[in-house]
Amino acid sequence: MKNLLFLLCFVCALAGCKSDNRTISSGTYKMEMEQAQKEQVVLIPSLSIDAEKKEFAFVYDVLSSYFPVGTYKIENNVLTATTNDELYHYVFEIVDENTLSFLAEDSSEMTVFDEYSSIIPQDGALFQKE
Repeated sequence: MKNLLFLLCFVCALAGCKSDNRTISSGTYKMEMEQAQKEQVVLIPSLSIDAEKKEFAFVYDVLSSYFPVGTYKIENNVLTATTNDELYHYVFEIVDENTLSFLAEDSSEMTVFDEYSSIIPQDGALFQKE
């Protein structure tokens, strides 16, 4: 009886340790914008993901000479993308396999050279896979 009880507790403990991390697939995730906004900016912010290599490229400023690329990790349904030089990080909640929600408060501060041609993603901005 003791062995059966031990086995039952062990199985329940393993079930409780199951990871609930969502995954994402390779592709480009573009920020959702209203049509009027799309017509005003030259570049729609987008996050390109290579799921095999765990690499990313994040584009949001058409005039910047800095190109944010690097690697990412996923923990607790949150994707954290860190640039190769480790100067910047961008954080997204994984809503589902095709949708990311930008977490501005947890990300590096972002600026753009020209507010008329580029837009900074705001907290909660949704990025949809193309």
